[in-house]
Amino acid sequence: MVARNWTSLLSSSPQRGRTVSISKRQKFSAEFKTKLALEALHGESTLAELASKYDVHPTQITGWKRRPKESMVAAFSGQAATVQKDAATKIREPHAKSGELAVDKDAGVSISMDAKGRWMNNVYIERLWRSLKWECVYLREFETGSQARQALGNWFRFYNEQRPHAAFDNRRPMDVYYEGQSAPKAA
Repeated sequence: MVARNWTSLLSSSPQRGRTVSISKRQKFSAEFKTKLALEALHGESTLAELASKYDVHPTQITGWKRRPKESMVAAFSGQAATVQKDAATKIREPHAKSGELAVDKDAGVSISMDAKGRWMNNVYIERLWRSLKWECVYLREFETGSQARQALGNWFRFYNEQRPHAAFDNRRPMDVYYEGQSAPKAA
């Protein structure tokens, strides 16, 4: 058998009745990336729709969309763009205290709803998402991201401000929240 280079072997080898071809990586212009990032940020189309329309992978669009968001503060503050932390540093920071929850007490950030990090918090969140899906998402056919955003906002307002909850003795969550805010805090 005559030895051939690996690209010719791959391009001629059958794989389930098809030939495998190696295509070169596409390079996109800055103008194209900007146009697509702005369109994604606008939210009229989903990432899947944009990816299909422009023949790019949704992950690429997500990356292009993230860059302007990260540099927005520097652009409006008049400062030169600072060098971003490398990916390894970004990954190391959250894991620096392995197994330990770091909480900023000064900012009033708590680990969970009852500050104990219990499994019950997950139950509440799962119930919320189940209600959202069955009462809002599954009942509608959204054409654009803006329509979905509007419908979800309306549903969350209804859920928090109008809908009585059995867990709160048929009171609304906002009433319970405001009662807790006005109650005197024990020292």
